[in-house]
Amino acid sequence: MENKIVIGKGLGRVQFGLDRDDVLEILGQPTEKEFEKDEFGESESWHYDHLDLSLLFDGNNYWQLISISVTSDAYSFCGLHPIGMDKDEFIKHMHALDMEVESLEFMKSEGETFQELLSMEEEALDIWVDNGIISELQWGGVYDEEDSMDW
Repeated sequence: MENKIVIGKGLGRVQFGLDRDDVLEILGQPTEKEFEKDEFGESESWHYDHLDLSLLFDGNNYWQLISISVTSDAYSFCGLHPIGMDKDEFIKHMHALDMEVESLEFMKSEGETFQELLSMEEEALDIWVDNGIISELQWGGVYDEEDSMDW
């Protein structure tokens, strides 16, 4: 599997807009599936533990892939391997590429873990930070002017 994150498109052959059957052909059965239903609709998360990869399918969108998350430094973005990287170093690199990074939320979890959520809105990318170190990247499709997913 290709490990290069492509904003608005996906990760190698695993691309936004694919349905669950398409993803099964590419990656096989996930380690775990989680189904969720709330007032906004239904969704299903697939976790591939051996790949440090999670996928989210939207039931309101014909069970198409709408979000990808990674937690391993095996994945690259803009020439970097962000997982395990210092948050400030990552932000400095993104600014050098004229990409905006903003802080959305701070949290202190149980124990001494201090979490922060960063966002790159134009790229539809969220960056989870634990104690100043990037721990997860989550991105989705990019929306067009009509607020539709640009597959």
